Amino acid sequence: MAKKTFSISEALNFGWKTALKNYWFILISILVAGVAASVPGIISERISEDLPIFGLVFSIAGVVLGVVVEMGLIAVMLKFVDGKKPRLADLFSTLPLFFNYVFASLLYGGVVVAGLIFFIVPGVVLALMMWPFSYLIVDKKLGALEALQKSADLTNGVRGQLFLFGLAVFGINLLGALPLLLGLLVTIPTTMLASAWVYRQLTK
Repeated sequence: MAKKTFSISEALNFGWKTALKNYWFILISILVAGVAASVPGIISERISEDLPIFGLVFSIAGVVLGVVVEMGLIAVMLKFVDGKKPRLADLFSTLPLFFNYVFASLLYGGVVVAGLIFFIVPGVVLALMMWPFSYLIVDKKLGALEALQKSADLTNGVRGQLFLFGLAVFGINLLGALPLLLGLLVTIPTTMLASAWVYRQLTK
């Protein structure tokens, strides 16, 4: 069996070129996702004092929409990687995966935090080991536990590369944040696409 690998430079190059080519669609997608996730929470804050029940409903709706559009953005990025044309409707196409995603995210977060408590290094290793779980849920429609288990298989042998890729993504977005955060309008789409590209390489 051939050893799995990927090129960090190719990932970033793909992200950069694809982000520039489809910039306005990606930017609008991110803005729509942000509005969909934040508006219910804003409404909740404004009406909670006078209408607490409706405030709670809007608060819950905000959480649900936030998770759904987070998965939706992953779906959009994967379509770009696969050479398909995404639609804004894809942002809301992942609702049936909500509970799988939330459960997996809670497990992932809990395991990583526990690892970080024990001398930090185990937490970093666990974070890298299970990093692709969100893509697997959106892409393969896996259950929470299955996605986490499959992630460990996909990242076996490339966790060092993933660590370096993570540092590169962090550094790029840090540079993007320096000029009054305006650079993030380019670096975030670039690194999101690059991350989706890396995931796809691991599943080949």
